[in-house]
Amino acid sequence: MTQEKLKRRDGCVKSTPYQRNRADLEALMNINQKTELNAIVSACIKIIAETVGKLPCYLYQVNEDGEHRILQHKNLDVLTRYPNDMQTTQDLLEMIIWHLCIDGNFYAVINKTKQGVIADIQPVQFPSSVSIQVVNRRIEYHINLNPQLQSAKRVFTPDEVIHIKMGGPNLLKGLGCVALARQSIEISSAQQRYAQTFTDNAAMPSAIVSAKESLTPVQYDDLVETVNSMVSGDNAGCVGVVPAGVDWQSVSLNHRDAQFLEQQQFNRNSICSIFKVPPFMIGGTEGMKFSNYEQSMLGFYRDTIAPFLKRIEEAFSRKLQDLRFGIDEKELLRGDTAAALSYAKDLFSSGLISANEARNHLGLSNIKGGENHQLAVNNNMLGELNDLQELQHQLIESQINKPEPVKPIEPEQPEQVAEDQEQEELPAEEEPNDAA
Repeated sequence: MTQEKLKRRDGCVKSTPYQRNRADLEALMNINQKTELNAIVSACIKIIAETVGKLPCYLYQVNEDGEHRILQHKNLDVLTRYPNDMQTTQDLLEMIIWHLCIDGNFYAVINKTKQGVIADIQPVQFPSSVSIQVVNRRIEYHINLNPQLQSAKRVFTPDEVIHIKMGGPNLLKGLGCVALARQSIEISSAQQRYAQTFTDNAAMPSAIVSAKESLTPVQYDDLVETVNSMVSGDNAGCVGVVPAGVDWQSVSLNHRDAQFLEQQQFNRNSICSIFKVPPFMIGGTEGMKFSNYEQSMLGFYRDTIAPFLKRIEEAFSRKLQDLRFGIDEKELLRGDTAAALSYAKDLFSSGLISANEARNHLGLSNIKGGENHQLAVNNNMLGELNDLQELQHQLIESQINKPEPVKPIEPEQPEQVAEDQEQEELPAEEEPNDAA
């Protein structure tokens, strides 16, 4: 049956799963050439993706004492280093950010062995092709990972799928930043096309020189050479004198072109506000000073990067039973070396962290015996005053009732033993009689 008959019968052309995924690829990469390929949008997404992708990932054990980092686990490598055969953790994190910003959703299928060990994590390349349905009050994900295999599994349960979504009015799917800023993106893309057309087809000269009389080819060439030598090269900006019979008319930007440049700057700031990226990070310099650079970067980490990290951590941790998936953001908030050293020193001196924890904060390895916490108690009062007095009273009583130490018996010398024997052999002297 031809496509015309299909159109007359159903009003549209039916497509195979492969064609639908192919269409999704074209829609993702070349959607009207307006949004996803916009230079400002690509720059904003690229900055966010690279900032998140460079952060290390860890697994933590949660118990009554708090969270402890796990160094050995059956799912450690697949979750923190190599999620699949084609990607590293950095590649996966950057892909998550691109999907969240463009589509508002990220999907990945978890493949497990018979023993329950996570074999790999396969991300869905086309988020728009995923269909979410609620059947008997339970969510089902209809995903076609390989369109060329008709026998491949297509329906997955929530336990088998990692779904990260942006905020939005929809309960099942998120709303990406591109959809929120679509109007500003389309205006910016139209301005880029206008600037390219203006550059290609309507290049504006710096001046127009007109002769009052007709010129021969030789005179024309001499005039062009003379004018170019006055306004270019080492003579640029100097006072120029044109030959007699020649009029000089300067060409400058009109008000419409000047407003065009201002409109481009306005649209750039508008798109950056949707992505919450500082304009100076994509080339804008207005309002940027060295004094507020550090505060601007901290605001970018806190207001832009932190929400993405929270969504990713919660989505991965939900698939783990007694473990927590965490992304270490200390590198973003570390600051310069002097500030990091002072911060670690204050925490260690206060007894809040151990020596190894302070070394890890500075990027150093652990040392033997560095897991103990130390606290300088000089001139510090621990507890209430009554408790301190009671402790002092107990200390005084313990010193009073302390038994005297027993002196060790020293061995007698041979000369002293012979002298004692002679004293025993001598007759005892009679005591004087009181009556006499």
